[in-house]
Amino acid sequence: MSDEERFEIVDGMVRARYGHSFTVKYNRPLQPEEVPEILYHGTTLDSLGSILREGLKPMGRRYVHLSLTKERALKVAKRRKGPHVILRIRARDLANDVPLYRPSRLTFLVERVPSEYIEVEEVVRG
Repeated sequence: MSDEERFEIVDGMVRARYGHSFTVKYNRPLQPEEVPEILYHGTTLDSLGSILREGLKPMGRRYVHLSLTKERALKVAKRRKGPHVILRIRARDLANDVPLYRPSRLTFLVERVPSEYIEVEEVVRG
């Protein structure tokens, strides 16, 4: 349906896999062993300082979106004016402290990511 896997068909009806401002109910959080060691989050260089101090927050959405690949994270980051930063999230460690969900093949959701799980992977200019 969508290259971002935002929608699915359930009982002949189209529904959102995840919501930005509304709640979508998920069956259960993932167990740490079900989570990749590393996930990625794309953002702008302007946001980096506050993220490293305060962590990632949903900022008006229900969840923080984490990507399975750096390329996907960069694609998401480029929705905003750059320069851009790819953040490396120690996701398996995070899953021991905060529930993670996987609504699609490429996207993981979490209510917040404390700063101790975040590292700068790459700064992308241009």
